Amino acid sequence: MIGKSKLSTILWVLMGSEIIRAWYDYFLGAIALLEGFQFSVFSLLLDLSTLTGLVWVYENAPARQAKLHLDAAVGILAGAFLGSRAGFVIFRWDYFQNHLLEIIQFYTGGYSWAGMIIGWLVAALIVSRIIHQPLLVLCDYFLPLAGCLAVGIWLGCWFEGIAYGGLSTQWWAIPAVDEWGIIANRFPIQLIGAISTLFFMILLNALKGYPIWKGWLDVPGFSTAFFSSMLSVSCLLLSFLRQDPAPTWLGLRLDTCISAGFSIMGVILWGVIVIRKKRVFMNKIMQNQNTC
Repeated sequence: MIGKSKLSTILWVLMGSEIIRAWYDYFLGAIALLEGFQFSVFSLLLDLSTLTGLVWVYENAPARQAKLHLDAAVGILAGAFLGSRAGFVIFRWDYFQNHLLEIIQFYTGGYSWAGMIIGWLVAALIVSRIIHQPLLVLCDYFLPLAGCLAVGIWLGCWFEGIAYGGLSTQWWAIPAVDEWGIIANRFPIQLIGAISTLFFMILLNALKGYPIWKGWLDVPGFSTAFFSSMLSVSCLLLSFLRQDPAPTWLGLRLDTCISAGFSIMGVILWGVIVIRKKRVFMNKIMQNQNTC
């Protein structure tokens, strides 16, 4: 039997080696072929990040609830997948209303990150009712899975010509492909997105080592509010630097508007949790004073 820690190490090594190999193959114009089928780098990264997130959830779960959390995570992933596809179809309804059969052709690609988040939340709400756990507690449990998925999606966008930055001749520019398959040095939006997401995850774990922060992080939903706020704000800032075509609303990119909306929601959730925490703390002080 392979221990949980050994399994996690193996998965992280595989993920790193596959990213390096895929990058090498891609920019040499030699995307790997496996038994005649084209190998998708985006799918590879998404699969590895999902697997890594599931292992992380399994390791962090209480011993007696590990299988339950793993099953719940798979259910939430299914909801996120359906929501992502539904979001893509809604945003491009002008096309799909005349090609209804293509809606269920998932293998052709076409997903929305905003739809994925909504699908994730709806599925989490349903799962929380089924397994009788508070929604915010459940969201905190599956935060590592969400973070790993975000990292995998950002890296996948780098290889697939999605969410790319403008052309640049600066030293920090990196080769990136656009939707027409043209490779050029560009502002590294996708790489910054992946690294910032990873940084937020590491920061969240590091803060648990400080007693003053651990008390807050133990409050249900605080970790989710913290991470979602940071991630949404970073996506909002990076959206102003994107050069890939996108629908607009009120003169702004649609993804900019959606990121702003999620940022506001995250900050509001954070504020509500902080206020409730302070109220509970003040009530305890009042009770102690009355007892004395």
